[in-house]
Amino acid sequence: MSKFLVESGHVRVLVDCGLFQGGAELRRRNWDKLPCDAADIHAVVVTHARLDHCGYLPRLVRHGWPKHRPARPSTTVKFFDPVPVGSEVEITVGTRLTLHRGGHFLGSA
Repeated sequence: MSKFLVESGHVRVLVDCGLFQGGAELRRRNWDKLPCDAADIHAVVVTHARLDHCGYLPRLVRHGWPKHRPARPSTTVKFFDPVPVGSEVEITVGTRLTLHRGGHFLGSA
């Protein structure tokens, strides 16, 4: 599971939003309370699309993220903006992101 809250003086960014998988004890951790209100998270960065990195997104939305939702359910919102590796993008005002290839650690699943 991967879910890291990065905070600065003006922004909260969740890097990955994954689910715990495995035995019941691990899966129960998916119901633990977040360290802040979901509506207070300004951006979510998903490093890649696997359950252990993005599977918690529906629960995050259920708990109020993003704060500014469309007024009508029929409105389409573009949630995912792909970011090319190596390019810098502004994810919130004053907060920039550059993705680098890192791979997985040896021995990880």
